[in-house]
Amino acid sequence: MAAVLAGELLLVSNFFEFFVLGFGSFGANATAGEYAFVAGFFLLTALLCLLGLVGLYVGHAKPAGRLGLPAFLMAFVGTTLVTGVFWPQEFFAPIVAGVDPESLDSRRAEWLNLGFAASFFLFVLGWVLFGASTLRARVHPRWAAVLLMVGAVLVVFPLPASSVVFGTAVIWLSLSLFAGKG
Repeated sequence: MAAVLAGELLLVSNFFEFFVLGFGSFGANATAGEYAFVAGFFLLTALLCLLGLVGLYVGHAKPAGRLGLPAFLMAFVGTTLVTGVFWPQEFFAPIVAGVDPESLDSRRAEWLNLGFAASFFLFVLGWVLFGASTLRARVHPRWAAVLLMVGAVLVVFPLPASSVVFGTAVIWLSLSLFAGKG
């Protein structure tokens, strides 16, 4: 259920991010009143995704073979690091933006951006491998696993529907597990 809820919240979070906050700079967005709401949705989504990932892995651990555990661990670590990205965005960025919004967009923030990029790289790699292990296990619908891998890659692109593919795949895999097809 955590994975289903995570997928649904990801769809809602993505909608709010692009249609409520828009494409402004990080510093400008962090000062908006809606920012904390949107960042909170992403934080909750990432936490639920961690819990849901455990359930998805348990559903196909044995048939996934030797790729299953390393893929799960990489997806778990990547998602944990992405959760760590959303935590300061929720609680720290609005405070900094209230004092000096340009600092969030300046060259001084490059080290922080490198950390964000590394976290999302591990997230993508982990979920792509997890999708591959899901394909190999042949427990869940094949297209759901393919959609998961494509969605994991698309998550890093700042497009309005980029997270929709990943969220839909997580929901599909979770529902197939509940339906006894996983």
